[in-house]
Amino acid sequence: PELDTDNTWTGRVGMVHEQVLSTFGERLGAFEYYFAGPRPMTQAVQSMLVQNKVPFGQLHYDSFY
Repeated sequence: PELDTDNTWTGRVGMVHEQVLSTFGERLGAFEYYFAGPRPMTQAVQSMLVQNKVPFGQLHYDSFY
């Protein structure tokens, strides 16, 4: 974990799908994706990946409420 000396988070913050896109960019199609979470989060991740031409067969997810 990215913590400073007083155990405060110093890593990236923001929406998961935005962090994935900014981190992997053009390489999105090179990975399998496994994700789970609340429906709005999994929908946002799935939509971002599909819009960036990641084949649906590379997405493995579970939504929960």
